[in-house]
Amino acid sequence: DVCSSDLSIDSIDPLGRPISGTLLCFPNSQSPSRIYIESSSVCGYTLIKEEEKNALRASSRGLGIMLRESILRWKHSLQEIWIGLGDSAISDMGMGMLSELGVHFLNSKQEPIPATTDHLVHINAFSPPSLHLNSISLTVLCDVSNPVCGPQGSAVTFSPQKGATPEQVALIARGMENFATRIENKLHRSLKYIPMTGSAGGLSAALFSFFNAKLVPGCEFLLSEIGFDEKISQHDWVVTGEGRTDAQTLKGKAPAVVLEHSKKQNKQCL
Repeated sequence: DVCSSDLSIDSIDPLGRPISGTLLCFPNSQSPSRIYIESSSVCGYTLIKEEEKNALRASSRGLGIMLRESILRWKHSLQEIWIGLGDSAISDMGMGMLSELGVHFLNSKQEPIPATTDHLVHINAFSPPSLHLNSISLTVLCDVSNPVCGPQGSAVTFSPQKGATPEQVALIARGMENFATRIENKLHRSLKYIPMTGSAGGLSAALFSFFNAKLVPGCEFLLSEIGFDEKISQHDWVVTGEGRTDAQTLKGKAPAVVLEHSKKQNKQCL
């Protein structure tokens, strides 16, 4: 596509403060058939200060607002929604996002509960979303391959860097396990150990189970889009990196994927 335009939508950041989220629209912002949403523009950890990190309070509601407004605004033209996940401050498994799309959550007493991370463990039942995608296809570009549950799950692996204490990590892990069980029982979607469902604090798990989203490795998508393999074929060395290299790097993040592509062409990779 040679035509595109950016558009801002009023939303909120992970802590509920007003912020503008940006969409990339194709072929234009008047009647786009395809839009790209970068979730970190409303859910990202760069939006909050270090001392503000709060794994139990940070919410994905901002992404839900962007999705709702996009679907309502362009219901006659929109055919595809692409969502990029990564660099998130959230661990709510999409609970906040789902609440903005009309999902209500109940505890064991059939009482309404807030759509916050600390209430994941209390979910006993939930309603279907009131907003439907209908014929719109949804593709989620995931930054990691981790599942939502288990020893390599979202809470254990990523919640500490979002400000969670060891006790909070355990609470979030139990909550995600509980929500995943409820989803499997009601929606008949097995997701606990599906690769990439742990991306962005479990946002991908919610999009996968409630809206039948296709989960795609984000880096592979980007390398394909820019013709990476053809570009490096003309060079001897490839230099890559990220803000911090650690065990998470090996779970589908850009440097590890770039290394794999470089090795296939016998290129030196630093």
